[in-house]
Amino acid sequence: MWEQIADVLIDVIKDSSITFALVLIINILVSFVEGKLSSKIGTKNKLSPLIGAGIGIIPQCGFSVVASDLYIKRRITMGTLVAVFIACSDEAIPIMLSNPDKIIMVLPLIIIKFVTGFAIGFLLDTLLYNPIKKIQDKSFVIKRGKSLKLSFSSQIEPDTCCSSNKIEFKKENKKKEFVKLHLLNPLLHSLKILVYILIINLIFSFSVMLIGEDHISNFLISNVYITPLLSVLVGLIPNCASSIIITELFVQGSITFGAAIGGLICNAGLGFIFILKEKNRWKEGLIILGSVVLTGIIVGYISLFIGFLF
Repeated sequence: MWEQIADVLIDVIKDSSITFALVLIINILVSFVEGKLSSKIGTKNKLSPLIGAGIGIIPQCGFSVVASDLYIKRRITMGTLVAVFIACSDEAIPIMLSNPDKIIMVLPLIIIKFVTGFAIGFLLDTLLYNPIKKIQDKSFVIKRGKSLKLSFSSQIEPDTCCSSNKIEFKKENKKKEFVKLHLLNPLLHSLKILVYILIINLIFSFSVMLIGEDHISNFLISNVYITPLLSVLVGLIPNCASSIIITELFVQGSITFGAAIGGLICNAGLGFIFILKEKNRWKEGLIILGSVVLTGIIVGYISLFIGFLF
């Protein structure tokens, strides 16, 4: 008994460490391009869902929140937001990449989510799109003018000892900001993901040990046709843990690729919460939520039956 527990703990720590290392590397790389990509998502043209789907593929749950905020501010269309939600995969890609047996499924996952996100987003914009009003923010212009005056006055300060200290202080702040943005923040985020992975791996590993792998496999196999629905419900959990749960189940062979992709389509993190909390936009929120859930169910079952055929 104790030997089994020790083996489970060793396997959990080993698998979680590999995943953590990959997640950390990806998060550091994403931190260098996140700001530029977030600004690109506001493009006001018919192909903006294409940009949204492309950005959503990047394994970073923050993009769904950024997209929700931009939609609330009327900077992007509903189709673009839905494209981001559908394409978003959170930690699914890093986890699959850290498992050699499932690496081959990463490309199909990306292609299906990208194409589906763009198609549904484009369809929504075609049916429901209203031109975004261009509103000039006069207060911003005033603030901008003040900031220009301040920056101008700072440039004509004499080159004294105090002013040189200010320059050094600014350089030091830039270094701190760089470390915080591109190292500390990705590290903290990756550590949070590591906690989720450890907890989920421990729960599933000990559950398998206590219940028995054969019993669990038989239950899922005998109820395989409801797994896409169950996966979609898990995907709606407003947390990165939902994508981890779904992907870990797929990696362990407990659910099919169809069930996994159905749940991952609905995995938009806190994005739904940001939309639904707007009391005067609840109808739009329901349309967005319904579109994503319906897409997840349809694509999940189509992928499930295609998997049976091949």
